[in-house]
Amino acid sequence: MKVIFFGKLADSISRQIDFDLAVPFTIGELRAQLDRAFPGRGLADGRVRACVDGVIVSDDATLAGEQPVEILAPVSGG
Repeated sequence: MKVIFFGKLADSISRQIDFDLAVPFTIGELRAQLDRAFPGRGLADGRVRACVDGVIVSDDATLAGEQPVEILAPVSGG
């Protein structure tokens, strides 16, 4: 499956990676696996969001297909 990163995550990991995870899986499982694969980047942090087909999804959302998952870094500003 394709995982696409945005913001500081794209800068520190890559813009896009191919990641193997048995289907079906939850977004929470994906984030936990990514956090283990890329430690220190806060991928398990609740502020990091996942988006599938243009919709932000919760950690309990289950995916069974090969649709890309976009991972959005936390945004701060003022």
